[in-house]
Amino acid sequence: MQLTVLGFWGAYPEAEGSTAGYLLEIGRTAVLLDVGSGVLGKLMKYRMPKDLDAVIVTHFHHDHVADLGVLQYAMLLDRKAGGEKELPIYAPPSPEAMVRAYEGIEGTTLIPIREGDRLEIGGGRFSFLRTVHPVETLAVRVEADGKAIVYTSDTRFFPELVAFSRGADLLIAESSVYAGEDGTPAGHMNAEEAGRLAAEAEVRRLVLTHLPHYGMHHALVEAAAAVFSGPVHLAHIGARYGV
Repeated sequence: MQLTVLGFWGAYPEAEGSTAGYLLEIGRTAVLLDVGSGVLGKLMKYRMPKDLDAVIVTHFHHDHVADLGVLQYAMLLDRKAGGEKELPIYAPPSPEAMVRAYEGIEGTTLIPIREGDRLEIGGGRFSFLRTVHPVETLAVRVEADGKAIVYTSDTRFFPELVAFSRGADLLIAESSVYAGEDGTPAGHMNAEEAGRLAAEAEVRRLVLTHLPHYGMHHALVEAAAAVFSGPVHLAHIGARYGV
C-alpha cells in the first residue's frame, strides 16, 4: 500500500495548499480519502477522477469535502463524454442536509457507511470507528497483505482510538493544536496526544496532519517525539508513504 498526501491544512488552505485529502493505492486500486479544498487539482497529478475506484469521506465539514462537488462534476462531464464509470462515494449518513447536497449526481453514487461497517475494495479491507467530533466522523483503518494504515480524521483523544490503531504500520493522526493547548472542545487532538496515541497503539510510524496556521510546525514533531519513540513526520503535499 502507498499513501500520498494531497492536502494537510486544517480549516482552510494556505497559498498553493489544500486541506484534507489522501490518495491510497493498493496495487492498481486507487481510493481517495477525503476531498478537501484544493485536493482535486492535486489528485490529478497522480490520477484522474475517472481512474479512482472509490472515495471515502470521513465527515461533512468543509475542509474535508469542499472539493467533493467539483469531483462529482468531473465524473458527470466524463459520463456526458461517453464514459461509463459510476464512482462510489462512501460517507456517513449525517448531517442529512449536507448529504442531500451530494446525492443524485450522474457518475457518482453516495453510499452510507457507519461505525462497525466493513468494506473490501481492491484487496484492501476497510473498517471504521466513530470519533469524538461535533459531527458524525469516522476514523479509517485499511489492511492489505498483512499491513495496516490508520487515518484518524478529526477527533479528540479517546481510549477506543488506541485499540482501533493498534499495531498499524502507518498512523495518519490529526494534530490541530500544539502541546499544552486543549483541542478537546472542538473535537481535536494536540501534538502530544497524537504522539501518545502512536505510543499506546504501538504503531510503527506517525504522520502529523490537519496542521494549524500559526506557530512553528517543528514544535509539533518535537512534542509527539517526546512520547513516541518511532519516526514522526509532518505531512506535506506530495509526501508518499509506503507500507
